[in-house]
Amino acid sequence: MSSTRSRLLTIIRQEFRMTAANKTFVVMTIIGPFLIAAISILPGMLAQRQGEVAEDTRIAFVGGTDELYEAMIGALAGSRLVPVRVRDAETAKAAVLDGSVRGVLVVPADYRSAAAAEYFSRTGTDLQISSILEGTLGAIVVSERIAAAGLDPADVARWTRRPSVIVQRLEAGGQGVAQDFLGIILTTITFVMLIYMTVLLYGQMIGRSVLTEKTSNTVEIMLSSVRPTELLFGKILGKGLAGILQYAIWVGVALLIVTVIGPAAGVAIPSDLSPANLGFLFVFFLLAFFLYAAGYAAIGSGAEDEQHLGQLAMPLIVFLIVPLVMVSPIVMNPSGPLVTVMSHFPFTSPIVMMVRVLVDRPPAWELAVCFAVLLGSIVLMGFAAARIFRVGILMTGKRRSIGEILRWVRG
Repeated sequence: MSSTRSRLLTIIRQEFRMTAANKTFVVMTIIGPFLIAAISILPGMLAQRQGEVAEDTRIAFVGGTDELYEAMIGALAGSRLVPVRVRDAETAKAAVLDGSVRGVLVVPADYRSAAAAEYFSRTGTDLQISSILEGTLGAIVVSERIAAAGLDPADVARWTRRPSVIVQRLEAGGQGVAQDFLGIILTTITFVMLIYMTVLLYGQMIGRSVLTEKTSNTVEIMLSSVRPTELLFGKILGKGLAGILQYAIWVGVALLIVTVIGPAAGVAIPSDLSPANLGFLFVFFLLAFFLYAAGYAAIGSGAEDEQHLGQLAMPLIVFLIVPLVMVSPIVMNPSGPLVTVMSHFPFTSPIVMMVRVLVDRPPAWELAVCFAVLLGSIVLMGFAAARIFRVGILMTGKRRSIGEILRWVRG
């Protein structure tokens, strides 16, 4: 038993060193905190700057009447937009092109009955400015129409004011928390991409490592001193330790941002980027890693070359991609029948259940069932991988189908 443990630890240390010293590992470890910082700080910064434009942004005003122009000046006094009266539209457009003004608003002469005005800018993407101009011009025109009809614009505005609907998440105890949709989307996409990329990367590393040792006949030398199962689980556990180190760094940086840097900088941190959710991210990565690592090790031992490995790995990749492309429907309806099934199917549950945890925390029993199914699937996948690995690692010269490889499990 002690010799078996010693051989296993040796393989684990070797695989860990090979992975942690890899440039890809270092780059991914460095990039991860920047992604976490982006989803931590970016939503707050965008929320703080929402609707802001540069100070004293000059907008050419063409058409309409002088009274309308004066009304626009008064209405835009606090918006950082400065209307500039220009009589000719072509002159105003030339000023836009040479940078003298940011844009030009062309108002029809019969603006009270016209259906629309026109706004021109160099980019055509000044959505904030055009929105401000549209709202301001619309309010003035509607007020003039009401006054022309003999009514008091203030009374009509009060009568027609529509109540707003504030969307809130209902917490335990009946308390409502205002939802930050942008923060939820960014956090969800980042967590999903982290799981997807790292599981796929580590899985492919294990599959290629097994394939390389098989095709170079290195494995024959290694199997003279270690058992196939020791080699298999040593590779998986060694890569797993590297993944744990990587995620520990990411989670540590995220906790530092959430608890120290964000509050010190006065930036609103998305509520979904909480220590509990970071813990779920770590757990779901580990479960997904061991499940897919066993699968990749199995197909790596049965593959004949890189192309064959890619073909055999296609079902595993599909199971990772499907929940990735369904992030938006899952966020919109996290308790739907299909989403619920996918959150308990082992090959899709790490990503789908992670999204459900972020958007709408499932009941404790659902999480327990999900974890139990994943742990059971890891055990079964490890058993199957060991049977396949023992047979396939020494078999060369013929490309075998997935069906043939699966028969090795029964045989």
